[in-house]
Amino acid sequence: MTTCAQEYETKRTNPADAIRLVKSGNTVVYGMSISQPPALLTALADAARAGSLKDVRIYTFLPREHAARSVLAPDLCDCLENYSWFVGAVDRDLTKVGLNDHVPSYLHQIPTLVAEFMEADVVMTTVSPMDTVFIAKNGSYQGCNCFSGPVDRGTLILDDLFPGALDGVDNILYRQM
Repeated sequence: MTTCAQEYETKRTNPADAIRLVKSGNTVVYGMSISQPPALLTALADAARAGSLKDVRIYTFLPREHAARSVLAPDLCDCLENYSWFVGAVDRDLTKVGLNDHVPSYLHQIPTLVAEFMEADVVMTTVSPMDTVFIAKNGSYQGCNCFSGPVDRGTLILDDLFPGALDGVDNILYRQM
C-alpha cells in the first residue's frame, strides 16, 4: 500500500466519531445546497441531542432537506445556532419565528465573509471518493470553493463521501489543514 493510500485509510472514520472532533462553542461551516453532508449533519444533531454539544454556531447557504431533518430541528435551537446566508424553503419558517438567523449576503460575497471575517473551526462538505492518485474532487462548485479561506487557516475539515461511494459506514474523511 502506498503512503497516500495508508494515510487515506487512517483518515477514514464513521460520522459519529468524526463529530466527536467538534467541540462546544465551535463555529461550523457546512456545504451549500447540494453539497450538504447528510451523515455529518445527522451525527452533529445526534451529538447535540445527547448533550455533547452546546453553543455551536452553524453557517450555510440555502439549507436543504438533510439540514431540515437534522441540525435545523426546532428541538436543537438551544444548543445549535443556525445562520443562513440565503433563506430558502427549508428554513424560511424557522427564520420567521427566530429559530434561524439570516445573514444577508450575495453568493459572490461568501468566500470573503468566510476567509476574512469568520473564525471557522470546522468545515463539513460532501466530496467524491478519492481517485487513483488520492485526490478527492469537490462535491460541487458552490459547496467547496467558498471554503478556501478556512482551509488555509488550520481549520478541521470533515468530508462526507457521496452516498454509496464506499462499502460500509466508514465514509468520513477528516484532516487538519
